[in-house]
Amino acid sequence: MKSKLFLLLIISLFFSQINNAQVFYVDSKNGNDMNSGNVTTPLKTIQQAIEITNELTGQGNITIKVMPGIYILSNRIDINPVRILNENSKLIIESAILPDDSLWTPLKMPVVVSFSANNSETQFQHSTGFLVASDFVEFRGIKFLGNANPLVRYYYPITRENPDLKHLVVSQCVFIGDRNSGIIQGGVWAHGTDININHNVFYQCRNAILLFQNINNSIISNNIIYDAYESALWMGNDENLKFENNIVSNCDYFWIGDPDSKTEFKISNSIISGNQHLRGNWGNTGITESMQKFTENNIDKKANISLVECNSERIPQAHLHIVPGATGYDLNAGIFKRP
Repeated sequence: MKSKLFLLLIISLFFSQINNAQVFYVDSKNGNDMNSGNVTTPLKTIQQAIEITNELTGQGNITIKVMPGIYILSNRIDINPVRILNENSKLIIESAILPDDSLWTPLKMPVVVSFSANNSETQFQHSTGFLVASDFVEFRGIKFLGNANPLVRYYYPITRENPDLKHLVVSQCVFIGDRNSGIIQGGVWAHGTDININHNVFYQCRNAILLFQNINNSIISNNIIYDAYESALWMGNDENLKFENNIVSNCDYFWIGDPDSKTEFKISNSIISGNQHLRGNWGNTGITESMQKFTENNIDKKANISLVECNSERIPQAHLHIVPGATGYDLNAGIFKRP
């Protein structure tokens, strides 16, 4: 009898965990924000999906699956769920069709674009797309374009302001800026531990990745950063940062850091070529060149980087990735995790 009761308890807990792990679908074309958000009755906006998930209690992952389409942000989206997120209870915002899926094409990648005015005064006036105010948040397979509001000077698609937070993943995303019409000041601007930025493309963003306070145990891997017209990276002081299998080319600076830093960062198995400057220091009077060295392992500083660009009416499957067979192709950098 006791064994049967124990078995029933285990089954009950199992199904309770399944019920607590929730999935919401968003479809900008066919959805409605009055819908329940399941696969047949999707929501229309990511904003509404976040508002719903912010109020959920319980345990288990919360996944927001974003269908192909254009998603316009008229204001900042704050991610601040009531549910206490942890290793077994994450909030995942991802494309319904990810880049390694057999059905994926560039047209299946959901596009997020902002027209918001300045919506944050943290440190200085700027505009933010998603403000992450929780542990254990992940973005996967989304394309972020710049902010087209002419009153905005600084736009950051993803930010995390609290240095006490942990676990932020940005993976298989594309960030495309345009300095003349749709700026991205920084693709990801974040503080806090356990940041993992992997398999992304940052193209013509003024800066790609900005990580500053308490960035212990963070990883930057398998990214392509091209034509950052200020710097590919801005980094705080943390020698535990792992930087590997990245391609950084045609940027003004590769890396900007604290002028008082004594940290000798380790960079490995990457191409850092065709940039105007290797390392700079920030300061009140602007950026100055730094002579501080890196600890380097297998860094190619001479490679000529060739990307697959759009030269016809159809976007190529490997758009903004290394030309097959060209230098750097074997690093498996970019949004595809499968070689």
